[in-house]
Amino acid sequence: MLELLGKVKVGIWQFWRLVGSMNREYPYHDYAFIESSAPQVFYVVGSNQQAAHGSQHKLFASKSTLIWSDEDTWVRFNNSNNVTIDIWANTWYEFKSNIEAVYYLLPSQGKKLCLYFEGVLPEEARDPE
Repeated sequence: MLELLGKVKVGIWQFWRLVGSMNREYPYHDYAFIESSAPQVFYVVGSNQQAAHGSQHKLFASKSTLIWSDEDTWVRFNNSNNVTIDIWANTWYEFKSNIEAVYYLLPSQGKKLCLYFEGVLPEEARDPE
Protein backbone atom coordinates (compact mmCIF):
# COMPACT_ATOMS: atom_id res chain seq x y z
CA MET A 1 0.00 0.00 0.00
CA LEU A 2 2.82 2.45 0.86
CA GLU A 3 4.50 1.65 -2.45
CA LEU A 4 1.29 2.47 -4.33
CA LEU A 5 0.86 5.74 -2.43
CA GLY A 6 4.48 6.64 -3.20
CA LYS A 7 3.92 6.09 -6.94
CA VAL A 8 0.72 8.16 -6.87
CA LYS A 9 2.56 10.94 -5.07
CA VAL A 10 5.37 10.89 -7.65
CA GLY A 11 2.81 10.93 -10.49
CA ILE A 12 0.92 13.86 -9.00
CA TRP A 13 4.18 15.77 -8.46
CA GLN A 14 5.29 15.15 -12.08
CA PHE A 15 1.89 16.24 -13.37
CA TRP A 16 1.99 19.42 -11.26
CA ARG A 17 5.50 20.28 -12.52
CA LEU A 18 4.41 19.70 -16.12
CA VAL A 19 1.31 21.90 -15.82
CA GLY A 20 3.10 24.54 -13.76
CA SER A 21 5.97 24.88 -16.23
CA MET A 22 3.81 25.21 -19.35
CA ASN A 23 4.22 28.71 -20.74
CA ARG A 24 1.23 29.39 -22.95
CA GLU A 25 2.30 33.01 -23.26
CA TYR A 26 5.47 34.84 -22.43
CA PRO A 27 4.82 37.65 -19.96
CA TYR A 28 8.11 39.55 -20.28
CA HIS A 29 9.08 41.67 -23.30
CA ASP A 30 12.15 43.67 -24.21
CA TYR A 31 13.65 45.36 -27.25
CA ALA A 32 17.16 46.47 -28.18
CA PHE A 33 18.12 48.75 -31.05
CA ILE A 34 21.88 48.64 -31.62
CA GLU A 35 23.84 51.14 -33.69
CA SER A 36 27.56 51.51 -34.44
CA SER A 37 27.97 53.90 -31.50
CA ALA A 38 26.88 51.24 -28.97
CA PRO A 39 29.27 51.09 -25.98
CA GLN A 40 29.39 47.28 -25.73
CA VAL A 41 29.18 44.15 -27.85
CA PHE A 42 26.59 42.22 -25.87
CA TYR A 43 23.07 42.72 -24.59
CA VAL A 44 21.53 41.13 -21.48
CA VAL A 45 17.85 40.32 -22.01
CA GLY A 46 15.64 42.68 -20.00
CA SER A 47 18.23 45.47 -19.60
CA ASN A 48 16.25 48.10 -21.50
CA GLN A 49 13.09 47.20 -19.59
CA GLN A 50 14.97 47.79 -16.33
CA ALA A 51 16.67 50.98 -17.53
CA ALA A 52 13.33 52.47 -18.62
CA HIS A 53 11.78 51.57 -15.25
CA GLY A 54 9.17 49.58 -17.16
CA SER A 55 6.40 47.75 -15.41
CA GLN A 56 8.13 44.38 -15.90
CA HIS A 57 11.47 45.66 -14.53
CA LYS A 58 13.29 42.29 -14.59
CA LEU A 59 16.05 40.48 -16.38
CA PHE A 60 14.58 37.33 -17.91
CA ALA A 61 15.21 34.35 -20.19
CA SER A 62 13.93 34.87 -23.71
CA LYS A 63 11.97 31.92 -25.10
CA SER A 64 11.24 33.61 -28.44
CA THR A 65 13.78 36.00 -29.96
CA LEU A 66 13.47 37.99 -33.20
CA ILE A 67 16.63 39.41 -34.81
CA TRP A 68 16.95 41.69 -37.82
CA SER A 69 19.85 43.64 -39.27
CA ASP A 70 20.26 45.78 -42.36
CA GLU A 71 23.73 44.30 -43.01
CA ASP A 72 25.20 40.79 -42.83
CA THR A 73 26.40 40.14 -39.29
CA TRP A 74 26.59 37.40 -36.65
CA VAL A 75 25.39 36.75 -33.10
CA ARG A 76 26.25 34.39 -30.26
CA PHE A 77 23.85 33.39 -27.50
CA ASN A 78 24.52 33.30 -23.74
CA ASN A 79 28.34 33.24 -23.91
CA SER A 80 30.93 34.96 -26.06
CA ASN A 81 32.58 31.56 -26.69
CA ASN A 82 29.45 29.92 -28.14
CA VAL A 83 29.03 29.11 -31.82
CA THR A 84 28.56 32.04 -34.21
CA ILE A 85 25.18 32.29 -35.96
CA ASP A 86 25.19 34.22 -39.23
CA ILE A 87 22.48 36.83 -39.73
CA TRP A 88 21.87 37.88 -43.34
CA ALA A 89 20.83 41.43 -44.15
CA ASN A 90 17.14 42.35 -44.25
CA THR A 91 15.97 38.93 -43.04
CA TRP A 92 13.99 38.27 -39.85
CA TYR A 93 15.31 35.41 -37.73
CA GLU A 94 13.35 33.75 -34.94
CA PHE A 95 15.02 31.66 -32.26
CA LYS A 96 12.99 29.50 -29.86
CA SER A 97 15.50 28.69 -27.13
CA ASN A 98 16.54 29.99 -23.73
CA ILE A 99 18.54 33.15 -24.39
CA GLU A 100 19.72 35.38 -21.55
CA ALA A 101 22.39 37.37 -23.43
CA VAL A 102 23.23 38.14 -27.06
CA TYR A 103 26.80 38.84 -28.19
CA TYR A 104 27.07 40.57 -31.57
CA LEU A 105 29.33 42.31 -34.04
CA LEU A 106 28.78 46.07 -33.86
CA PRO A 107 26.99 47.37 -36.98
CA SER A 108 28.85 49.54 -39.47
CA GLN A 109 28.31 53.29 -39.47
CA GLY A 110 24.67 54.07 -40.29
CA LYS A 111 23.56 50.41 -39.96
CA LYS A 112 21.43 48.82 -37.26
CA LEU A 113 20.69 45.57 -35.46
CA CYS A 114 17.26 45.01 -33.88
CA LEU A 115 16.55 42.45 -31.14
CA TYR A 116 13.10 41.67 -29.74
CA PHE A 117 12.59 39.30 -26.81
CA GLU A 118 9.64 37.51 -25.20
CA GLY A 119 10.26 35.27 -22.25
CA VAL A 120 9.93 34.22 -18.64
CA LEU A 121 11.89 34.53 -15.42
CA PRO A 122 15.06 32.39 -15.54
CA GLU A 123 13.72 30.00 -12.89
CA GLU A 124 10.61 29.39 -15.05
CA ALA A 125 12.58 28.54 -18.19
CA ARG A 126 12.74 24.80 -18.73
CA ASP A 127 16.16 23.37 -19.53
CA PRO A 128 16.38 21.75 -22.96
CA GLU A 129 16.62 17.99 -22.69
